[in-house]
Amino acid sequence: MPADFTAWVERRLRPLERGARLLEGEEQAGQSMARELLTVVAARWPRLRRTDTRRGEPAGTAADRYLRQLFDREAADAGVRDIRLDLDRALPVPELPQPSYAKTLTVGDEAALLWERAKSTSRRRLLIGAGLVGFALVAALCRMFYGG
Repeated sequence: MPADFTAWVERRLRPLERGARLLEGEEQAGQSMARELLTVVAARWPRLRRTDTRRGEPAGTAADRYLRQLFDREAADAGVRDIRLDLDRALPVPELPQPSYAKTLTVGDEAALLWERAKSTSRRRLLIGAGLVGFALVAALCRMFYGG
C-alpha cells in the first residue's frame, strides 16, 4: 500500500464522514458511505497519482477531485442539492463518534483495509471478466465445430 494513500486517507476520512453523515442523515450510514467512496478512490489510486505527477500537482489533488465527484453524484442520486463536500474546512456539525471497530484501528489501519478491499474487488472483477471471456470462447468454438 502506498504511503501517500495512507496520508491522504488520514487527511480526508473525518471530513468525508461528516459530509456523508449530513447527506445520509445518520452516523452509521454516513460512515459506511465514506468508506465505500474511499474504496472506490483506492481502486483508482495509481491512475490518480499519475495524473498528479503529470500535472505537477501535490499528491492527492486528483483523488480529491474524484472524491468530490463521487460525493456530488451520491448527493444528486439522493436528490440533495445544498450539501457540498469541503475537504479542507470543518463542517458545522459536532465531531462524530468513531465506529466501534475504529476504536481499535488507527486511520493507517483503516487505509490498509480500504486498500485491500479495493484490490480484492479488482481481482474479483478480473476473474469474472476472464471467466466470461473463457465461456464466450468455448461457446464460439462449440458453435464453430458443432453448429456450423
